[in-house]
Amino acid sequence: MKNTSLNFDVNATMQAGPVPTIQTIWAKAHFAQAAVVIVLLAAAFLTRMAWFNDPVADYDEQLYSLIGERMLHGSLPFVDLWDRKPFGLFTIFALAHLISGPDPIAYQVTATLFAFAGAWLVYSLAMPLTDRLTACGAGVIYLCMMTRFGSHSAQSEIFLMPFMLGMVALMRGCNEQNIDRRLTIAMLLGGIALQIKYTVLPQCIFAGIYAIYLNVKLGVPTSQVLIRSTRYALMGLLPTMLVFVF
Repeated sequence: MKNTSLNFDVNATMQAGPVPTIQTIWAKAHFAQAAVVIVLLAAAFLTRMAWFNDPVADYDEQLYSLIGERMLHGSLPFVDLWDRKPFGLFTIFALAHLISGPDPIAYQVTATLFAFAGAWLVYSLAMPLTDRLTACGAGVIYLCMMTRFGSHSAQSEIFLMPFMLGMVALMRGCNEQNIDRRLTIAMLLGGIALQIKYTVLPQCIFAGIYAIYLNVKLGVPTSQVLIRSTRYALMGLLPTMLVFVF
């Protein structure tokens, strides 16, 4: 009876095939991640390329482009040219023109890469909640919706969203060992988004309150919570303070 059981177990194992090694699992995971990157990057370009190099794809970025391009020649926002948007937005356009030249394609490709970054973060945030295919679909839907609701060329929202989503990603999954570091970086990302468009201020305030709540929830002493709260506020305001000093 023992031999029969043993033979049965061996046969069952042989029929089931070889047990996958760590290297095999690792390779499959990397292949799946690479496939998601390719899909999201392709979707980012496919949903936006119809407007590539169109100088009148939308009207706001024409002024952003002008200010950014003039910054490369020594002009300053709010001094030589005026718009109500923050300094950081014009800096992105200036860097795009510095790297890729004066044509609209420069900032439109830059915006496409930011769109891909946002889609990847949506995918990453969705992964713990569902399977890989559905999470990737969420990233594609993000790209479609950004294009549908006005960020098809280089509106400010396409640039600020990766910073806001990055802030959310850092705030998720904090533990006692990494909470302070992650939340400090998260507040800095929110501060950078604030220098792209001021309308993120309510979300940044909410994130700051939630950061304090997370510290309290993990049992951080009150004195430390006060110190950390001050640091979070300063990190969120740091980009704006640097622009003000400049």
